[in-house]
Amino acid sequence: MARTRALLLSHARILTQDVERPRAEALLAVDGLVSAVGSEAEVRAAARRWDNVRALDDQGLVVVPGFIDAHVHLLAFAAKLRSVDCSPESAGSIAAIKARIGERAAVTPPGGWVRAAGYDEARLAEGRHPTRADLDEAAPAHPVRLIHRTGHACVLNSRALALAGIDTDTAEPPGAFIDRDLTTGAPSGLLIEMDELLEGVVPRLDYDELALGVAAADRQLIAAGVTYVEDASAGNGRQEWDTFERLIGSGHLRVGVSLMEGYGHAGEAPSRSAGGGLVRGGVKIAPRELEHEVFPGPAELSRWVRAVDGEGRQVAVHAVGRAAVEAATGAFRSLDGEAVRARRHRVEHAGICSEATAAALADLGVTVVTQPGFLYWNGDAYQRRVPAADQRDLYPLRRLVDAGVSVAGSTDAPVSPPDVIAALRAAVTRRSQTGAALAPEQAVSGATALTMFTREAARAVGVERERGALRPGLRADFAVLSRDPTDPAVDWDSLRVVATFISGEQVYAGGPAGDSWPPV
Repeated sequence: MARTRALLLSHARILTQDVERPRAEALLAVDGLVSAVGSEAEVRAAARRWDNVRALDDQGLVVVPGFIDAHVHLLAFAAKLRSVDCSPESAGSIAAIKARIGERAAVTPPGGWVRAAGYDEARLAEGRHPTRADLDEAAPAHPVRLIHRTGHACVLNSRALALAGIDTDTAEPPGAFIDRDLTTGAPSGLLIEMDELLEGVVPRLDYDELALGVAAADRQLIAAGVTYVEDASAGNGRQEWDTFERLIGSGHLRVGVSLMEGYGHAGEAPSRSAGGGLVRGGVKIAPRELEHEVFPGPAELSRWVRAVDGEGRQVAVHAVGRAAVEAATGAFRSLDGEAVRARRHRVEHAGICSEATAAALADLGVTVVTQPGFLYWNGDAYQRRVPAADQRDLYPLRRLVDAGVSVAGSTDAPVSPPDVIAALRAAVTRRSQTGAALAPEQAVSGATALTMFTREAARAVGVERERGALRPGLRADFAVLSRDPTDPAVDWDSLRVVATFISGEQVYAGGPAGDSWPPV
């Protein structure tokens, strides 16, 4: 008979996210589940029935449910971590990008692909996108793909463009864009929303390389207090499901995973893996957004949404800009109202959302899964690029919450780092990296922000019977924090994740002074 695993956490400030008992002093976890949570006396009494209880004194630190990141792209995150790092922090100019790509090319056999990722033209010294000519200079003997920070654009060098069959005569698919020389019409190398055309051209990482990247992504998530994610990649199907099962089985991936299926792959995956570590989520519909147009248009998008709804599945529609958010709202309006609420249909992002649209989403019962951290990571670019008329509607958290919309949080990693603390801070402060304020009237409280990444995220993903709160019977997944994020006077700069537990087992320790608390 397997030995019972029991953990007693005492002298803590536990923010349970259980509406019946929102705060507690101690917690008992038995065999991976919360067994008791409450006062010191109550929980210690419950612990007496178990032998060999591991006891941890939390020293007055703050315990919260493990964060749930309701929208990430794990395989893309893994691929980015195995690519040349061209993020603004690592390469602040095109010259630096070229140098980094050249270094990778020097150790890559001629003809082998060089993968690079993370550039942001708005934060490059030159203030522009790199071109095919830039990448040709860096790696003349290799095909190169340089992915934009958002994942919605990339730059190819001449060898890569040739392999993809993209030349002066290539027509853009609807909703996509090939940047061209204004005189000759030749592609500059910049492609927007062209991933489908590149499918099969750029070889996938082999499994061993991918597994290393996933393990690194898993470590970053856990260090951020994240214990469960939903992968919202639009191309997910049976192949990705099988890959995730293998990664979980091999121990490379410890966080729990819900996997959305892409619209073109709906029904391929089973509902749950044999071990229960992988669950099928909803169906992702990702229309292309280009300027103020959406492809497919509102009528076709509504047809797609009705088709998925008709199968009894949750729909998650990618919609960032105003036109896309309104089109998604219109598509959900075409459904039976009770079905919308029952299926918990979702809008992913809702980057520009008016008062009228927020009210409509609330009336329909549509959940919004959004990314408050973008205000921090991208806020300075938003101030420069988002029209003044749209600034007040930018990621309007307060408006959505006040309207009665269920709002869940995510980081969209690797579009932004999986740093939930930074996302909580941004939701409360509405400040960019340079301290610029973005529609500060749309700020929410720390308590509301925390709920977005715990209870509301669990609801959006459909795992609230297992996760998202600390109450008896739910998974003993939790994070220990150095400060209380719900305290209006919290010092955000000193708030960090001290430890992370999954199923009652400590999987991360990074104490307040960088030491291990307590020893793993």
